[in-house]
Amino acid sequence: MTTRKVALPDLGKYEARLQARLPMVIAQAMVDSARPAREVLERVTQSVRDLGWYQKGWETIPAPDSLTAFNRYRHAIYVVKGRAAGSARPPLGPILAWVMRHIDPGPRAREIAFAVCRKIAQRGIEARPSLNSKPVYQEIAGIITRSIAYRWQEVLSG
Repeated sequence: MTTRKVALPDLGKYEARLQARLPMVIAQAMVDSARPAREVLERVTQSVRDLGWYQKGWETIPAPDSLTAFNRYRHAIYVVKGRAAGSARPPLGPILAWVMRHIDPGPRAREIAFAVCRKIAQRGIEARPSLNSKPVYQEIAGIITRSIAYRWQEVLSG
C-alpha cells in the first residue's frame, strides 16, 4: 500500500488530480480485464461441448466504464435459458447434424433426430446460465477489482 502525506492546504489540488485520472484508470482496467474474463467464461463452459462453438463463442468488449460479455454462438440462448417442457419442437436441421455426429451417421439418423426433437419438446432442456451464475459473476468482478487496484496504484506511485 502506498502512503503519501499531503499538506492540508494542498488537499484540494491532490483530490482534483486523482478525480481527473479516475475515468482513465477504470477504462484501462476494463481493457486489462477483457481477456481474463473471457478465459473464465471459456473455462466454466467446458462441459457444454459438441463442436466447441459455444465455448469459443465468448466475446468481451471493454468500454470506458464497463465490460460487456456475450456469446456470439447462434444457439447460445438455448444453452443459457434452456427450453421449456411442452414448447414447440426444435428445428430438425441442427438436431439431425448432432445425431449424425454423435449417435448414427447412417440411414436411421433422420428417424433418431425426429425422436430427439420430440423428447426435447416434451421434456425441455435444462438451462445452464453460466454468465449469470453468482460464482462466475463474482470471479469476473474480482478480476476487474484487482485490475482497477493495480492501475490505481500506478497513478498513486507515479
